[in-house]
Amino acid sequence: MENQLHYIMNHMRAAFKVLDKEWQMAAKDLGITQAEQHILWIVYLEKSITLTKLAELSLLDISTVAQVLTRMTKKELVIQTKKNQDRRVTYVSLSPEGKNILHTSSTYEYQFWNYMKEMDPNKRAQFMSIVSDMNKHFYGNSFVEWVEKTSKKSIAD
Repeated sequence: MENQLHYIMNHMRAAFKVLDKEWQMAAKDLGITQAEQHILWIVYLEKSITLTKLAELSLLDISTVAQVLTRMTKKELVIQTKKNQDRRVTYVSLSPEGKNILHTSSTYEYQFWNYMKEMDPNKRAQFMSIVSDMNKHFYGNSFVEWVEKTSKKSIAD
């Protein structure tokens, strides 16, 4: 293959576009943004989380997370609190409305995942292993361990 960089960049971008478009459509149907939906899922999985940890796990800049949380607080999707021990640290948890939207979002059907489920199980396992290895390289073991640990938790509870 003459231009492998061209090959991989275009195929990865095309696959990402499918995921991204579906994620945006699901969020829009719920009246929220894709970033808000992403944060809802992380906060749900963590129960209570600091802004710093939320930025780390969402792969977003802390200033972006703060802006999104401001909107989410106004929409009454999250609750921001400070603990008496250290009033400088803000913790985020889901409000009842945030939990309702999160549970609705977990029922959305993603074509990309449907395709993956139909894939040969060995091929799917190999693909997921490669994606995990890539993320270990770029984001570190702790990120990958968090994804693997939380992927065992159900969103629809």
